[in-house]
Amino acid sequence: MYIRRQDKLATSQKQEGTKWVYNSIVYGHELSALPSELTPAAYAYLDFNQKVLMWHKLADQMIVQRFEPARFFLACLIRDFLHALGLGENCDFAQLEIPDKMNESISREKQLFLHKIHPYFPDESLSKNLIWPIVSSQIEGDNQKLLPSQKQAKDFYAQFESSNHQLAEFLGLEGSSPLFDDNFNDYPDEANNAELSTEDICLMFSKIINALASSIPAAITNNNRHVDAIRDIAISRAEINTPLARDLMQIAHEMRPSGVFIKQKLEEYKRRT
Repeated sequence: MYIRRQDKLATSQKQEGTKWVYNSIVYGHELSALPSELTPAAYAYLDFNQKVLMWHKLADQMIVQRFEPARFFLACLIRDFLHALGLGENCDFAQLEIPDKMNESISREKQLFLHKIHPYFPDESLSKNLIWPIVSSQIEGDNQKLLPSQKQAKDFYAQFESSNHQLAEFLGLEGSSPLFDDNFNDYPDEANNAELSTEDICLMFSKIINALASSIPAAITNNNRHVDAIRDIAISRAEINTPLARDLMQIAHEMRPSGVFIKQKLEEYKRRT
């Protein structure tokens, strides 16, 4: 089991909340790197002492590693995992192919933008599913991470110091050293969560619209065969994946608003979801 210092984990997961509904529910959409308050469920999730004790009751053997890159074997998480399991003798670490990083964090500008527009593009809506992949992967940001101030990070982490101390004792760590590295110098003196200007937001939307326009062939808006194809795909998927069928039929309806059959099917799929 890998555990990560709570302020760093929550900062990462709140950023994930701009894209995924589950983290969004837990951490909310405040224009900040960390939530100002934690729900009881979120607190319990970050209480590693209780979590480790729970798993310890179920697992005969357990290895708890601290998610700190400076501690990783050969400075690599995957190599560290294999080494912790004792697989090093059977693995040529030099030849081990490490995949590219996936789901990397997005910039401060993008995160603030997605938090800001959330009330108008709710989680799991068709519009949100169109927008966030473009924002996260196709639009350049300001190359800054959204970070709390040092004080905010320390205050957030302080909520778990007692629990972390208990876990350190349970794990038999030497002396009175803290469970995690307590260096907060990675954070700025002041949080960088200043709201985006109206110009910044308009510029972001212009980039999104241009990206959408370039990805949709012009013919799709005036060619009936494309509408028929989308309609037929929606019908074919209705019994397997009704939400997908609904979203596809919504697109067909927007492209052919006068289509009576498409409208009837759209209403049917909406009722079923």
